[in-house]
Amino acid sequence: MRKINLVYVFAAITLAYFVVLFGLHRFLQSHGAGLGLDKNIGIYVDSMKLNSLGDFIAGIFSPLAFVWLIAAVLIQSKELKLQREANDENRTVMKQQAAAADEQAKFLGAQTAAMQDQTELLTKQMQIADQSAIRSHRLSLFDKRMEIYKEFIEFGSKHREVKYYEEEHYEEFCKISLRAPFVLDKETAEWIDEIGSELRAVIDYRSENPAEYTTNEIGILVVANTERHAEVEKEISNTNLWIWEQFSEYEIMTRFSKTLRLDD
Repeated sequence: MRKINLVYVFAAITLAYFVVLFGLHRFLQSHGAGLGLDKNIGIYVDSMKLNSLGDFIAGIFSPLAFVWLIAAVLIQSKELKLQREANDENRTVMKQQAAAADEQAKFLGAQTAAMQDQTELLTKQMQIADQSAIRSHRLSLFDKRMEIYKEFIEFGSKHREVKYYEEEHYEEFCKISLRAPFVLDKETAEWIDEIGSELRAVIDYRSENPAEYTTNEIGILVVANTERHAEVEKEISNTNLWIWEQFSEYEIMTRFSKTLRLDD
């Protein structure tokens, strides 16, 4: 529906009022005498009297003042109605915005809770993976330690009481001692390395002090320097004895008991 502009309406009323007033003035001037009216009835303004002029102006504009008072009341009422409607629309929009904000807050809360649950789940998965990796590492490490343990016992069983250690014995033992620092504890690895050092030392000592033989009166080979030979043999025997002791059951269990544990 098209809206009516009250200003234009009352402006038209005012214009019509003046048109009617002017027309009535001309009509009375022209036909007043014929109607039996006073001949001066059509003259509104008496220029000789100021009181008459004031009454004339007051008489003309009093109806207009009343009309425009009504117009002002109507226009103000319309503006107040429009303002109330705008306020109602604003309240409706604000309620909708508040409802949308509540929905968004609920959504964000649910999303945050879901992210927290996902984070907790990922944390638990990482903890499980770490624990699984630790267990796998410990099992793998335990298997490698058991390999060294078995090879150490096997070496002792085969060569524990040999009279003279040779290069092949040392090379065989090096396969054990070279791996020990990577899988065994420091103390046990140093103990195995010490055994390898003593093996190397006794082999070098015997190589540097070979037995010298000569022929006696009846043509039999005998040791040329029995005193020196006895001294060398004693040194070799003492070293071998220490090496043999390292392969005893008590020594092996004492040394390896610290490292053959899954919780290490």
